[in-house]
Amino acid sequence: MRSTNGPPSPYRVAIVFPADPELRRKTRLEDSRFARTAAALAEKGIAVEGAPYVADDVERLREQLMRVGGSRQRWPPPSSSRSTVRPP
Repeated sequence: MRSTNGPPSPYRVAIVFPADPELRRKTRLEDSRFARTAAALAEKGIAVEGAPYVADDVERLREQLMRVGGSRQRWPPPSSSRSTVRPP
């Protein structure tokens, strides 16, 4: 999500969320439970990007997180019965 308050934001964050294994990286932040959080940050002028987590694609997630100033994630997800593998 882009900042809604004028010029590009100097602040960039990524929100890490579990991706549907079938859809993989096509899972969208706007369709996740963090959509309202992302919208609220964008309203304050912070550039927000989704960082969908897929267990077998951790390196791509790591590369994405290295390009932003901060990230928000929760591991393990509260209702998950999956492995507690954590991204780097």
